[in-house]
Amino acid sequence: MLIFKLLFYWLKVIVRYFYWLYRLTQIKGINKARLEFPVIVEGKGTLRFGENAIIEKGTELGLGERSVTTFGNSFKLGSKTILKIAKDKTLQIGNHSEINADCEIYVNNNWEIGNNVSIAKRCAIFSREKDFFGSLHIHDGVRIGDNAIIDLSDHVILHENVGMGPNCVIYTHGHIKTENSHLPIWKDQVKNGPVEINENVYIGTNVIILPGVSIGNNSIIAAGSVVNKSVPDNELWGGIPAKRIKSIL
Repeated sequence: MLIFKLLFYWLKVIVRYFYWLYRLTQIKGINKARLEFPVIVEGKGTLRFGENAIIEKGTELGLGERSVTTFGNSFKLGSKTILKIAKDKTLQIGNHSEINADCEIYVNNNWEIGNNVSIAKRCAIFSREKDFFGSLHIHDGVRIGDNAIIDLSDHVILHENVGMGPNCVIYTHGHIKTENSHLPIWKDQVKNGPVEINENVYIGTNVIILPGVSIGNNSIIAAGSVVNKSVPDNELWGGIPAKRIKSIL
């Protein structure tokens, strides 16, 4: 009996491998890409590769029905990254951009990632609240450090040349206690808000940015800060909660 179970298991594995290979043959531009097997491709969505794309081994692509995903020229998807696009949604990634190893990315709205964008290892980018799905717009030249968490319960915009150090967190939702509620606050009413980080901003290591915050052009957030209100252009802020330290012009 054990032998039959083992044989059945390996038969299913072999069938899935052939299915993944078949799905890869349906991808537009696949002949111009470099793949390191195994690459898992599930779902009925459309995927298009630009020239010289690199898909490293162990990546998992989930393509929801009628979803459209486009990778630009020289795009790299790192090993063991999970990238899933929901039904009817779109993900567009520009040229010379990269998503590095061990990231978890779940697209539940229409997202756009520009050219020369780098998302480092072990980043988690998805909504952390059920039924709240914001869009993501990352402009050209953005750098996101290792272990970043970007909550997409509301919209997030990162403008040109934003830099984020390792271990940063962007939250777009929280919870508020409702009257006469006996729920713990993390299960109570959701309060969400978008986050916008403008051009040439640098976010230091271990910074937490809370819902509804906008950070102005050319500003700097010191390492370890918690940003709970909007920051004007051209200022250095730091602390818990973050406060203005000085002008940087």
